Amino acid sequence: MLEFGCGTGTTSVAHAPFVNHIDALDVAENMLAFGREKATQAGVENVSFIRADINSFDPPDKKYNVIMGHSILHLLEDKQSVISKVYSMLKPGGFLCPARL
Repeated sequence: MLEFGCGTGTTSVAHAPFVNHIDALDVAENMLAFGREKATQAGVENVSFIRADINSFDPPDKKYNVIMGHSILHLLEDKQSVISKVYSMLKPGGFLCPARL
């Protein structure tokens, strides 16, 4: 699973017990630090908090079953290009879970 614009990691930490692994992206290192702390406090070890912009994020040879982007798409300058990129990162039959387009 991938979550872009993860902020303080609340959603990633909440989903972690139900998935194999989550790559949680955000551009703000201070937000990722909050996420790492939340994960530690919750005993969650299957979330990788990564400082990256979805536009430049390029996971080599990796496709996701689920990609989440909650409360982020409306903030992006070129929403359509991000949606296209995200779809290219999904496995066949994978899901994009946006909230608030």
